[in-house]
Amino acid sequence: MLSQGTENSMPSYNFTTIPRWVKRTANLQSQGLISDDEFLSAVEYLVKIQAIK
Repeated sequence: MLSQGTENSMPSYNFTTIPRWVKRTANLQSQGLISDDEFLSAVEYLVKIQAIK
């Protein structure tokens, strides 16, 4: 849950650029060209190697 700030402040976010290969893989999954399991395995691997949290 995001904490709410005052009216004059915005919540802070830590944005980073999403690599193109991640976008392509997500696009392939959304088009049904790779299975949900394959996509999930890729995400789990990235978490395991701490590339994403």
